[in-house]
Formats: sequence, C-alpha cells, structure tokens
Amino acid sequence: MDDNVVSEPAKIFYPPHLRGVGMLFQDLALWPNLSVMNNVLLGLSSERLTKHEARERARDALALCGVESLASRKPGKISGGQQQRVALARAIAMRPRFLLLDEPFSGLDLVTKMKLLHEISALAADQKLTTILVTHNPMEAIVLCRSAIVLTSGRIEESGDLADLLKDPQSEMLKVFREHLNGFQEI
Repeated sequence: MDDNVVSEPAKIFYPPHLRGVGMLFQDLALWPNLSVMNNVLLGLSSERLTKHEARERARDALALCGVESLASRKPGKISGGQQQRVALARAIAMRPRFLLLDEPFSGLDLVTKMKLLHEISALAADQKLTTILVTHNPMEAIVLCRSAIVLTSGRIEESGDLADLLKDPQSEMLKVFREHLNGFQEI
C-alpha cells in the first residue's frame, strides 16, 4: 500500500486495523443478534472514536447506502438487498482507502444485483475508493471495473484495462465470455 509492504509470510508490518481496508464478504458476515446499527458500529470498534462520533459515522454510512430507516431492525427481518447495503455500510463507515468485494452479489436477483453494482460504482467514485472485486461473473466486472486480472488455478492469465482485454482476449475464460457477450448483442 502506497509502495509499502504491509505483510509477508510470517511477518506483519501494518496490522490489519491500520491498513484502511473495508471488506464486503460473500456471506455478508452480519451478526443476526445485532441490529443493523450495531452491525455497522461493530465495524468501527477498532477506530478511535467517541460513541457519538461512531454513531454519527454509522448513520452517515447507512444513509449513504439507503438503509438508515432500518437501523433498529435485525438482519433476519430485512431483504437480501437490504442486507447487502448494511454490509456495505459497515465496510464504508470506517472510511477505507480500499474496498474489497469478495463475491458479494452471488445470492441476489439480477435487478437487485445490477442496482447495487451501479450504486457501489457511484459510491466508489464519489468517495475516491480503490475497489477490488473478486468475482466469477464477468458481467459484474464490466459494470464495476476498469482494470482486470484474470486468474486460472492461482496463475495470472492476463491483466490490464478490461475493455482492451475484451477486444483481444488471450485467456480461455475471456474468450468464452466475449463469445457470450457477442451472442447477447445479436439478440
């Protein structure tokens, strides 16, 4: 980060809570026994904030994600898309420099998924967040990413500007994806 090594095998140079990284997990990692507000506040527990500052930051993040009105509800009492927004609010409440998204859209219907992808894209641009998306769904990458790294069995197959990669794909994965894209354009 910023040309500094944060860790290497068996050695940590910057502890995770000082790295400025927010994460949205595939399973969302929301605590079912905590309210929406308390789930977001839990993400701020390592920050040095007063209770008032933490609640204000959590409210701001919930508002930014459009779920402020759900603050007192439990995750089990809100929809999947709302849960995604709560998990996103928890990640951005800490005002990270990097936002890591680990396949967070896999359980959503297409309409909710596309809406959230566009909202995250706008939010990342507005907050100047570097966003890293791990996905097996190239459509998600097209909506959210400018650059891409294609991995196969842990090896980098190709990397670079996503639009350029799609023009002349070298990896089997992108070749197949481009064929499917061309099929959609013919419809």
